[in-house]
Amino acid sequence: MAKVKVTFNRVYFKDPKCKAYSFRARVYVSTRHDGIQDVTLQSVAQDITDLNNMSVVELSQLPWSPEFDNLTGDITIKIQFTPTGCATAAYNPLAIYLVALPTCDTPWERARPDWHFISETTEYILDWSVTVEGGAADAQLPDHVDASRLHARHQGRSTISGTGTHPIVEFDPIVPVPEIGSWKGPMMHGWKRRVRSKLTSNVWNSDLKYPIRVDDMSPLNVFPNPGAIPLLAAADQNMHKCARIQFTRYAPLSMRFGDDDQRLQWDYVSLDGQGVVQFFGDDNKDRGLKVKVYGTHEGEVELRVRYCPGDGGQERYVGWYRALVKRIRKIPYRVNILDGPNRSDKPRCDADDILAHIKIANTFLRQMAVELTADADQDDRITVEQRKALGGPSARPLRPGIFRVKDLPRGYTCNVDALGDKPPCMFLNYRMNVLNIVYVKSINPCLGWKEWVPGQAVSWKQNGAGDFVYDAPPGASLAWGLAYGRPYGAKPEVQRMNLAGGNVLAAHPDCFALFLSDKMGNPRKRGGMGALGKGGRYRYGATLAHEVGHILNLEHRRDLGDGEKDGLQYPRLENVMYYKAWSMCQDFDIIQTKAVHQSPLVQD
Repeated sequence: MAKVKVTFNRVYFKDPKCKAYSFRARVYVSTRHDGIQDVTLQSVAQDITDLNNMSVVELSQLPWSPEFDNLTGDITIKIQFTPTGCATAAYNPLAIYLVALPTCDTPWERARPDWHFISETTEYILDWSVTVEGGAADAQLPDHVDASRLHARHQGRSTISGTGTHPIVEFDPIVPVPEIGSWKGPMMHGWKRRVRSKLTSNVWNSDLKYPIRVDDMSPLNVFPNPGAIPLLAAADQNMHKCARIQFTRYAPLSMRFGDDDQRLQWDYVSLDGQGVVQFFGDDNKDRGLKVKVYGTHEGEVELRVRYCPGDGGQERYVGWYRALVKRIRKIPYRVNILDGPNRSDKPRCDADDILAHIKIANTFLRQMAVELTADADQDDRITVEQRKALGGPSARPLRPGIFRVKDLPRGYTCNVDALGDKPPCMFLNYRMNVLNIVYVKSINPCLGWKEWVPGQAVSWKQNGAGDFVYDAPPGASLAWGLAYGRPYGAKPEVQRMNLAGGNVLAAHPDCFALFLSDKMGNPRKRGGMGALGKGGRYRYGATLAHEVGHILNLEHRRDLGDGEKDGLQYPRLENVMYYKAWSMCQDFDIIQTKAVHQSPLVQD
């Protein structure tokens, strides 16, 4: 009968000052998902001494390696290193999971007699391995054994067994792909399979690990793996407007898949009986690790990747990607640049700068199939009462939908109190049910900002969905579970996202307005991806996309001192609605897409 054995090989301590450690480990049956108390099976305590300032310690001196015969239950091994030779607190614990999963459809990799792992914490790196002993290819094991690790910074999993090899391909819908261990709680944006691992067999697409570089010359589909596939007319079906779906990682490395690899064949199924998509390109348009897709009928679909070995081997689906198919809907805008009496009171933006900012914002919004479009009305909408009160200012059109209003009082453009009573400058030259984008010199500090505020949404109507929006992906498409104990194949939970209620004045019930501050730096500088750096066009465009999200009733993914305002925890830093416009904040997800298409501002 086959055995599964865990061996601790060596540990690298990042602080070489300590000369002694205590090692503690506990093995127990993990049954949290059944609501039953954990049952301890084994435990060990061992001192590691006389290190002589060595940072790498061989653990062969530990007379203990946990072994399990015919593993059929979920096993957890908790490990703790505590320095005893210096004044340092106990190090962060490390947890290793061995999960027997006979019903899993897509194991990570098979046909390996042993697996080697590297697990890292902030204080040390542990080298360990899992071995199947006492059995050949037909060993009496479940369909596969899943070896995982989890601790404060990293999560990961892989599998071992004695059966045939099948690859797995993952298409993470969150780009940039979150850092290992940067998420907690339920997965969002389609509940796709995620693996957080440093295994040598885990292949990352390095293009997706870091913020996508964006400027006003970038194509609309610069962000891959969006939540919405656009419905496109024949004239718009091109490589710059179709949705780009591409792999995040695959395993095993020995497969050496390519962008047009014939072994990976794409198709789709409609999840609601309505969604229809087509693949765009040449004869290899539905092959390989990257495809371009457009919609022909609205609905919800799941793209699938089938592995076709081509040598008579078994074909099977190895990757899935869920998305909405949506018609591109319009958000009409009117931009007003408000100039104060002095040169120092005037925003630096001109019409060309603003067009660049809007182009960048539209690359973000494209992920939700919405787009800022200029209001066709070019008339001066400043009222008679406003002219009398302000000394006769006028709104001069610079471009379609862009105006400059000169000679205003300083308080109309400097230190605008965006969170107080609705500032009167937001009502200058606005039209009902058209987004008023107001460029001012500065906004009063608020919400924890100590010096200045980059932008602020100030007026919007109630979303048609009410106070919440829901998303319930089908359980049949889920192939990988969470690394910290959620059973494989478990049906994903229905997710509820909180929406911002209406925020308008009774005298202006149809006003949608937001402010952008000149304090974001040079408005015509390309680049500027830093969070609070010198700014640039990217910063203006990203902030505009964030504030438009608020106008469409999206809350912060995480608010200042107020927890998760929209009620969702994943992703945080990578979502555009994170409370600061960091360079990592580039993703809109499926549930946000569902919400914005029910805003009264979004038009066909």
